[in-house]
Amino acid sequence: MISNEASLASGECFSDLQLFTEQNQLFLHYDLDSVRSSVGRIFKPHELSAVRSAETVGACMHHVARGGLALSRLEYATEVDIDPGRLEDFYLIQIPIQGGALIRCEGQEFESSPLVASLLSPTLPAQMRWQGHAPQLTLRIEQADMAYHCRQHIPQASQR
Repeated sequence: MISNEASLASGECFSDLQLFTEQNQLFLHYDLDSVRSSVGRIFKPHELSAVRSAETVGACMHHVARGGLALSRLEYATEVDIDPGRLEDFYLIQIPIQGGALIRCEGQEFESSPLVASLLSPTLPAQMRWQGHAPQLTLRIEQADMAYHCRQHIPQASQR
């Protein structure tokens, strides 16, 4: 159990947020190909499979985009393996609201939880295992926008 103070500083503080409504729900699918295609349109084409092959892959996604940022809430109905490879042109911050994910990148792995967000790089291939019924907030930041922001705040970044 997470303490009240810790939950305020974690993804759990978003669990009752009314930011995601029927108006910005993109889909609710119970078909692997439909889920993969719909998520791929928001992020990028990727490999997706149920950890237990006999289980149906269902998912629900809400999405709000403003300028160069896109905030989504994505939840799979079963535990899934996701292989996007390199994201190529965007960073992806993932914050589990509950449950978590195992992230693998360049031979390293770590667990993401409501207390530990993950940041995926555009240039490094990653693989993930998301728990079922464990919604995550994702924040997509375009690589060019991140570079611009860094140049504004980190003088050394403009010299690279």
